[in-house]
Amino acid sequence: MNGSFASFRRCKTRHSAIPIIIWVLFWVGCESTPTVDHSSPPTDPPTYAEIAELNNHRVSQLQKTYSYGVLELRWEDGRGVHSEPQVDVEMWFELPDLSAIRVDKLGEVFFWAGSDERRFWVFNLLDKNNKTAIIRERKDARGDQGERGEEAVTFFGIQPESLLELMGLRPLPDPGQSDHVVVFDPEQDGWSIEGLGEKGNTRIVFDIDSLLPQRIELRSSDGELLIYSTLSKYASVSLPGISLLSFPRSPMWIDVVDEEGGGFAKIHLNEMTGQVADQPFDRVFDLDRLIRALGPDRVDDGSPNQNSGQDH
Repeated sequence: MNGSFASFRRCKTRHSAIPIIIWVLFWVGCESTPTVDHSSPPTDPPTYAEIAELNNHRVSQLQKTYSYGVLELRWEDGRGVHSEPQVDVEMWFELPDLSAIRVDKLGEVFFWAGSDERRFWVFNLLDKNNKTAIIRERKDARGDQGERGEEAVTFFGIQPESLLELMGLRPLPDPGQSDHVVVFDPEQDGWSIEGLGEKGNTRIVFDIDSLLPQRIELRSSDGELLIYSTLSKYASVSLPGISLLSFPRSPMWIDVVDEEGGGFAKIHLNEMTGQVADQPFDRVFDLDRLIRALGPDRVDDGSPNQNSGQDH
């Protein structure tokens, strides 16, 4: 009897001590958890030359690619706010200038945007009674209303000339005597470089460890943030003639936010590949062929007299 009672007491004492042990471990854990200071970088910043070399080598490998995935859209036009929670997207790129983006749902094309060495274009096929194509010469492309009030070539607020930049597929300027300054951005926890892009209005934040682009901002001449992208879920891109260990990496998730227009596009790619022997690169950048195939009711090429798609 005494043995059983003593056993019970030992058991009771052992179980009653468990909450105390847990509390002590929790207190010690809280005391030993280090405070992370995000106001200063954990390491010395890399040089601009280091970042530019890594970035430009990666971009130079991604010259000709095909990708597909899903796209979530929100945009605003004269008829109000619109959204598409999920549609399919396909993208063909032949750097530095050729691009083609097809947006469809259940095989029905809603939008087609693209560019060649000379022009940008967007086909809006949502309204089956008023399918439109807007085409502009590169030298005339602009993000606001032109002298005649013509529409700008934008793909949900994104100018085609900016799309590749927002996807991290543009090379950085070569290092020179006036190298860009690399600073730590505590808010984004990355290395920030300003004054990039053809117009000097681009700011890019690079991941602190991999030095891959993680945020790209396009600003106005007075510094106002117009549009930005966040790049994540980097994955290797298969390329012909290159070993697996040497495959370049590209973001699979590209979120673009139009601060000025209030729209956004969330692209989640399933794959990007450079194995494109079976892809229709001879057709997706052919504007005349696209006009015949997509059959817009109106083609706005910026000229005073606009023609129908059949007459263009």
